[in-house]
Amino acid sequence: MNYKDIIKQNKTKIVSIAFAIPTLTPSEPGKQNVEIKFAGSGFFISDSGYVCTCNHVLNSAQGQVSVGFRNNGNYVFSPARVVITDQERDIAIIQIIKPEEFKQKIFETVLIGDSSHLEEGDEVMFVGFPFGGVTGGGFSPSATRGIISSLRPRQIGQVDIPFFQIDALTLEGNSGAPVFDSDSKVVAVINSRFDPLMLGNTPQVVIGGRPLGISTNIGFAIPINLVKPLIQAALTKTS
Repeated sequence: MNYKDIIKQNKTKIVSIAFAIPTLTPSEPGKQNVEIKFAGSGFFISDSGYVCTCNHVLNSAQGQVSVGFRNNGNYVFSPARVVITDQERDIAIIQIIKPEEFKQKIFETVLIGDSSHLEEGDEVMFVGFPFGGVTGGGFSPSATRGIISSLRPRQIGQVDIPFFQIDALTLEGNSGAPVFDSDSKVVAVINSRFDPLMLGNTPQVVIGGRPLGISTNIGFAIPINLVKPLIQAALTKTS
């Protein structure tokens, strides 16, 4: 698996999902600012600004859903509209509002693969925004590598579908991040993690004043073959 090539090929195709929250400045009555609150990750699935992410990322909405990405060398945030959500699969498709306003006009998209060939022990990599913007080092996605450690059945409708358990450090902001195989194709979407906080009183790490759960090297991902019909439905719905 060529990690360098996968990162280079896909870094600009990964986005952050955030909420733009209007705030008032006490020292300047009447002046309204916008606070950006990070919620997760996502990736471009069409050159007209469609993005795939997790449905639970949008459930934390506290303002206008926004997509953060590189545009002409600058990191910008654009309002987005929700196109399709699926609670069972935990997937949402959103679209940048007025994509024609950005200089690049056409958005680079990831390559969608086939998750049916993945087996336990296969090497994978995912790229997302695990810390959002709290590390203060700018807006750049982080890559994490691991293996498919187990196939975990989850009931979708009346059918048990194997979700992927990945042996890799997974943090809150990784929800919605694409998982790549050795061919640099998306084969899954990160949607949850194991967090010791769920089991009791493990202390939290605080970065930039924000508490973060302490995760072990256990993440879970939705096979891309479950996501494909939703992507197709979203693009067909608005074509």
